[in-house]
Amino acid sequence: MSLSKSKGLSLAELILTLTISSILLIAAFPLLIKLPKADDSNSIACIKAELAANLSSSYCSQAITNCKYKRNNACKTISFLANHGKSEEQTAARKVLQEICNQDGQDACKYFLEDCQKNSDNCNIAASDYDLNYYLNLPATNSTTGRIRIEELGKSFYNIGYPNIVSEVDNTCCNPVFNTACKVKSTLSCSWQKLFNRAGSDDAWAVRIDSTGNIFVGGTASGDFVVIKMHPEGNLLWQQRYHGGSTDNGYDVMIADSGNIFLGGYVFTDSNYDLTVIKLSPGGSIIWQKNYDGGADTGFNINIDSNENVYITGSSDNGNNDIAIVKTNSDGNITWGKRLSSTNNISDTSCGVMIADSGNIYITGYSTASNSDIPVVKLSPDGNIIWQRRFNSSNNSGDYAFDLRIDSSENVYIAGKSYNGTRDAHLLLKLNSSGSVVWAKRYVHSARNSWSWNLELETGGNLYLAGYTYNGSNNDMTVIKLNSDGNILWDKMLDSSYNSNDEAKAVVSDNQENIYVTGYVNNGSNDDIFLVKMKINQESDNIFTASDVTFTDTVPAFSDAGGYTEKIDSFTTSNPGYSVISPGFTGIK
Repeated sequence: MSLSKSKGLSLAELILTLTISSILLIAAFPLLIKLPKADDSNSIACIKAELAANLSSSYCSQAITNCKYKRNNACKTISFLANHGKSEEQTAARKVLQEICNQDGQDACKYFLEDCQKNSDNCNIAASDYDLNYYLNLPATNSTTGRIRIEELGKSFYNIGYPNIVSEVDNTCCNPVFNTACKVKSTLSCSWQKLFNRAGSDDAWAVRIDSTGNIFVGGTASGDFVVIKMHPEGNLLWQQRYHGGSTDNGYDVMIADSGNIFLGGYVFTDSNYDLTVIKLSPGGSIIWQKNYDGGADTGFNINIDSNENVYITGSSDNGNNDIAIVKTNSDGNITWGKRLSSTNNISDTSCGVMIADSGNIYITGYSTASNSDIPVVKLSPDGNIIWQRRFNSSNNSGDYAFDLRIDSSENVYIAGKSYNGTRDAHLLLKLNSSGSVVWAKRYVHSARNSWSWNLELETGGNLYLAGYTYNGSNNDMTVIKLNSDGNILWDKMLDSSYNSNDEAKAVVSDNQENIYVTGYVNNGSNDDIFLVKMKINQESDNIFTASDVTFTDTVPAFSDAGGYTEKIDSFTTSNPGYSVISPGFTGIK
């Protein structure tokens, strides 16, 4: 029996139809197996029909939104096409994923991480729009918000043995705290600089780093103590101001392993100045605050030991200044306090204190003897003098110490300034644990006065001096890096965009190949605190020349002129209200 057209398809037509259908089914079979269920039609249209030529088209725009907010299996659809589509479709799909990742769509960013994890060839695609470095290493100052941060997304990959998920294209902005590839590839976190501006004059005298890499700046804000806490990427975490007496001056900050914060300085109360310590919680709340009265006292430097005992040092006026040193327990109660008075009506002031692992205490500062000399005293944990020296340079004038550090052998490094007969110069003096001079060097500008306020000793033995140099019109912030023998590795003399006085007051290393420098910038009306993050390797300005200097020492014959009484003070807190802008330093890596 024949089949007529009126009753349906002919046998030949039916066979042809079935053959074509089988061919199409076989061709589509892989897609039927692999495409996500309920695949996103907008994603398919954007990538297959338009090849993502215009990401603002209605299809692409909806596909981006769907993936970003995890709708309609859009991310799975796009990721599938990025791996299994035609060559031009793969390129288009990756382009769409990049845009979604730029908009903080984590599933899209995760695609690139997993792709790199599976195939290391996809980890470092130089000059590509989807170079992985683009997603992992966003500079904090970059206006593009989409580069995902390691700590938010990729940290787990780094903890299980994938150290190379980073490219070398940017060669900056890599955070070694989270990314083990940074050190291997010598890519480091971004440098940045901040200026903390408000009405009134502020000055920073100290900078410290806690165990998680956060940075604390301590100083004075218009007669109050002030603390600023910063994230390593340059974000302001919190700011706090502490007001006690009519005049309060904050000079130092220390961070305990527990996260507790200790501030040191002095306040004016009861018609006199007292040494002051404030203990704060990790969040900046006051735990206790105490004053220590030995007469008219000014506190300049504090330190803490592993038990959170506190050591504060400065000066005490008994007609001439005596060195003041007070040790307290972790609750602020006095363990012992001393006023070290020398003979011949010489005034002595202590500006630095360090605690060795042995418990020995080292203090230094300046004396008025012979037009200013440098006293150094080593004390036992109980406060008894082990040895004492007063150092006078061969020019017999103008030697001041403002900070010191000790190494594991209790060698002592002292920073300050020394007059060379023509001008003031940065000074670095090294003593052994017995108080004998190992070497002493001045770092001299060819025509200008210069001065070091602070010193940092890196784990590897390199040293940093922070201070200022006069440029003929005003002071410029100065940092000098030295090796363990005191030889210059590089120097920087930096002027802010305000072209006014800029001074570095403190420097600290994070042992992640960065240093942080703080101090003040004069903005034309008042002084503002600045904080700069710099890499440890800078291009040298080649400004300073190192020269050896000879010091002779005498014994100052310090005796204890009396102790201290403690007083509980009452501080109030407030937000200083800083706006954060740039100081405009140039020439920093």
